[in-house]
Amino acid sequence: MDFGQGSRGLELWSIYNPPSSKEVPSVLSSRPKPSHPVVLAGNFNLQHPLWDSFERYKRRVEDLLQLSSHWDLVIRTPKGAVTRAPQGRQRGHTSTIDHFWTSADLHTVYYGEECRGKSDHYPQVLEVGEGDRPTPAQPAGWNWKKMNKKRVKAESELLYRAIGLTDPGPNRLMVRIRTVDSLGKAFDDLTGWLTWVAGESTPQKKANCGYSSPCSHKASR
Repeated sequence: MDFGQGSRGLELWSIYNPPSSKEVPSVLSSRPKPSHPVVLAGNFNLQHPLWDSFERYKRRVEDLLQLSSHWDLVIRTPKGAVTRAPQGRQRGHTSTIDHFWTSADLHTVYYGEECRGKSDHYPQVLEVGEGDRPTPAQPAGWNWKKMNKKRVKAESELLYRAIGLTDPGPNRLMVRIRTVDSLGKAFDDLTGWLTWVAGESTPQKKANCGYSSPCSHKASR
């Protein structure tokens, strides 16, 4: 879909990359680079440490990276933004498989939405404009209202062992914190463990840095 005329055009692609084949990026790579700035929005069903908070990797993601190089695209969906999460009887980790990719010279602001209804995907909005604009923000913290309290309770029961309170040997906590440096290390370990529990049990908040401009386009899915 094209927006605008002449040199001020914008080309918008709505993407669904089926998990059974994942061929869409390779098909697009076979096309010439568009003459207008481009926005790709949709479900790519691909994981890579560049955007996946669990550092997962899918082999076919190389086709997407090749496309981004060929068309000079950058991903606008922040790393770790939860775009899909299990719903109902579904199981598994949250993921970042719904993306916005745009031409590198476009200025954008990413918005994540908290409400997803009965879908296992969260809606996203990307504002695309010209001129000086705010920088897109990473998701800020966690959405505590959606915390899995049972998961937190189960993980918290392991806390004593995790920090060494139940270890009778030289690795017990009181032995390891006899110096300022070791106390700082123990604190960092505890903070890291609590952050991991939060990431496992609670979805992240969506980025929400907004501005209005009558000259901008919004692409949403």
